[in-house]
Amino acid sequence: HDQSGVSPQLLEKMKNEIVEVISKYAEINEEDFNIELTKIPGEKGGRVLPALVANIPIKNVKQR
Repeated sequence: HDQSGVSPQLLEKMKNEIVEVISKYAEINEEDFNIELTKIPGEKGGRVLPALVANIPIKNVKQR
């Protein structure tokens, strides 16, 4: 589990589904694709919240 408490298997499944959706609209560089769950402070010093952070290099946007 990473610091957000999500298993590596679930994170990989999320990554695969995100790649699948984005690939409908753009050609991406999957080798440099990076996704992680982290924690950020909530508004006005509230509780810590999970955040999805992704780096998705786009090679080309598909024209529809």
